[in-house]
Amino acid sequence: MKFKHDQIKNESHRKSVSEACSNRIQQKISKEELNFLCKLQEFYGKENVVHKFKIEGVNHEYDFYVTSHNLIVEYDGDYWHGNPKNHKLTPTMKMQYHIDVDYTTVALNSGYKVHRVWASESHEYPTKLRDLTNV
Repeated sequence: MKFKHDQIKNESHRKSVSEACSNRIQQKISKEELNFLCKLQEFYGKENVVHKFKIEGVNHEYDFYVTSHNLIVEYDGDYWHGNPKNHKLTPTMKMQYHIDVDYTTVALNSGYKVHRVWASESHEYPTKLRDLTNV
């Protein structure tokens, strides 16, 4: 697959993330993400929600995987992922948008369903999902 973001520039970052993911015990989770995890567990059942999920052969860690629905759920922080409703987009946010599109496309092409949720709109899940078609 051809990625839209700068593959060379991000190669060292990918290697370090991959190494960290494979060697880590458990990364701290923000209070907001923990609350969203609890919401997902209430909605789909605790036994069906996996926190921090990797697709084999893909160098990215998805936030949540709902086993009973073959569904990946990405919890996108408004600042880091550049919610245009809340922030003036910086070049870094615009680059993150392309990364988000690329990894969503990879998951879809691998047979998964994907929901992306803005942190500020997570209380409306699953009714309101992030739209990746506009920047």
